[in-house]
Amino acid sequence: MTKWEYFSFRQTRSIVAKGMIPPKFDWEKEKPDLKALGEQGWELVAVVPSSGVYPVNANNAGFTNEMTWIFKRLARS
Repeated sequence: MTKWEYFSFRQTRSIVAKGMIPPKFDWEKEKPDLKALGEQGWELVAVVPSSGVYPVNANNAGFTNEMTWIFKRLARS
């Protein structure tokens, strides 16, 4: 039976007044080093966008401000 190990990485961008994206936010700059992860045997299996709602400021409901990257690789013995 094949066994896998998993790794996840969450990107979060901040929300400023009324759900606006900070002007200099760059998803590309914030992503994990995909080449290095690939060299370590990790395979990207999903990127899940989500809208985080925080008790302090619920203005970002429905606004994608988080992405969870999910990777897998064969489990090492």
